[in-house]
Amino acid sequence: MRTIEDAYLRAIFEGSYLKGGIANKQLSELLKVTPASTTEFTQKLRDRGLVRGRKYGKVSLSKKGQQKAQQIMQKFRLCEVLLEKYFDLSLSEVVQQAWLLADFSSEMLLQELNDKLEKPEKTFFGAEVQKPEIFNSDLDLLSNIKTGKAVILREYYGSENMIHYFSELNLALNTKLEVEKYDHDFNVFMLLTSKGKRIMVSKEIANFIYVEPQQG
Repeated sequence: MRTIEDAYLRAIFEGSYLKGGIANKQLSELLKVTPASTTEFTQKLRDRGLVRGRKYGKVSLSKKGQQKAQQIMQKFRLCEVLLEKYFDLSLSEVVQQAWLLADFSSEMLLQELNDKLEKPEKTFFGAEVQKPEIFNSDLDLLSNIKTGKAVILREYYGSENMIHYFSELNLALNTKLEVEKYDHDFNVFMLLTSKGKRIMVSKEIANFIYVEPQQG
């Protein structure tokens, strides 16, 4: 059965991807619990040597925490690939059920899954399967990209809300985008696709869209 520790390590891993750490408030929002609860439990994770950071500052995974989170995320993402490939489920259901299905400890089952799926490299939302890492030197947050710069959409945070959002936008991975403008009054990015389609993305959403900057 899934533990609270598993849920926290997943949330810290996903929430701090490319950012190095995650604020207590943001962590509480991802986990849908109170900030006081996250403060209390992250202290327990510090005591176990799984996270670093001051009590009321940003939380990041320690080396030990990253290793444990990687194991959790690899199984989780393998199950996402499995369910998306072989079962007629909505993508949001894939995420929900994969998290429950991935609660196993058998290394033999892990190997069997990998063999059946032919060692997949990416999930349907672009995330690394075999060796999930907190950092990827090839990628940046969309929110960091300056006006006039071009990028390739490579990955996004695989939450249910983000999956729904990308489905509604009908925006595929590996799409080339140009940041036309950033509206400081409304905190919105104006993006232009290579096909001439214009898209508005809030800065909050842009923090969870991962892109490959293009030269020139």
